[in-house]
Amino acid sequence: MCGIIGICLGHWDREDDSCDAAQELHEAMYLLQHRNRPGCLRHSNVIVILDYLRGGRSSANRSRKHGRIFSCKDAGMASKVFNDGRRVIDLPGWMGIGHLRYPTWGSIDMGPVHGLNMGSAPCCWICKEYLLTLARRAEAQPFYVNSPYGVCLSHNGNLINAEELREFLDHEAHRHVNTGSDSELMLSVFANELNETGKARVNENDLFSALERTYKRCKGAWASVIMLAGYGVCGFRDPNGIRPLVWGSRPSHTLEGAVDYMLASESVALKQLGFSNITDVLPGQAVLFKRGSPRSSNRFRRWSLTAPTSLMYFARPDTTIDGISVHESRNLQGVKLADNIIAKLGEEAVKDIDVVIPIPETSNTAAAALAERLKKPYSMGFVKNRYVFRSVYLALFGLLSKQ
Repeated sequence: MCGIIGICLGHWDREDDSCDAAQELHEAMYLLQHRNRPGCLRHSNVIVILDYLRGGRSSANRSRKHGRIFSCKDAGMASKVFNDGRRVIDLPGWMGIGHLRYPTWGSIDMGPVHGLNMGSAPCCWICKEYLLTLARRAEAQPFYVNSPYGVCLSHNGNLINAEELREFLDHEAHRHVNTGSDSELMLSVFANELNETGKARVNENDLFSALERTYKRCKGAWASVIMLAGYGVCGFRDPNGIRPLVWGSRPSHTLEGAVDYMLASESVALKQLGFSNITDVLPGQAVLFKRGSPRSSNRFRRWSLTAPTSLMYFARPDTTIDGISVHESRNLQGVKLADNIIAKLGEEAVKDIDVVIPIPETSNTAAAALAERLKKPYSMGFVKNRYVFRSVYLALFGLLSKQ
């Protein structure tokens, strides 16, 4: 369950090499760090900024930066990747997207690297780890393609027809895919559909039409943000709403009358950065923020299913998803569970319960509500090791004993 962020500042034509967008994204990544499993160097914190300086500047340095996309990618925690914030100054720009990677089955593979037999000697294992590190960095998001226009994508989700998409891109679209990531597949499909317009510059109708065709080709669950160079940032969500995504706005700090917009996986990042009017991107909806323009949106599908895993497990309790408070949701889960225990086991069985203990930590709220409903003591009986994988993934690898 990755974390994604996108920001589009209203003051886009500043005369200085401002890094305001980078600073905002950097802070937002700290607020969503829980969506990137801590203590593992196999996940990436990434920030991508577009510096779209206007022509005619006298400074040769600024001229070299005109229209460039700047990126900062590495493995580890946000504080490490950005050197405690010192690397932010190297990322000028007025809009950008970020990504916090959460491990999945495919991202923790320790088997042979592309079919190479590395042997068992210590030096071979060092080479293997080095190759794995290179492979993981190649899959670090956001992904970027230069055609058409320069497009970046951050993606939280999973595509279930990846092989079908790979075949389409190879045999019909003639686009090269360089990694095993389904996020690169989604970006390549969207870029191909956008390229079909054949225009030197696209408008929002072209972008929404390309996204609608992308929806028809891609199957699975996703919440994604796309940045189109010099144009804007767009967030979109799968028709079932399985992955969360919200957006908000605030008055610009540097230009009166201008409006800043931000997208994020959880509302807590927007609230802490002063954004209000926080709204969920609806299932099947795309929301576009262009430079110097008000928000526009389009909804391609109208199915709806609130993201259950985030409500139960991944999200911070002070987040709101699809209009539902995560804390209140977990509290009601505990109440409902207590009612089911009484109904199914009976009052006599409830008397034999000694204590209610939460496992894992995200069940603290539900466990407290359960204990209160059953009139039983609530206690912390287990201590979590914060420096190993979450048990939901450890079970897949036979490593549960390390927890």
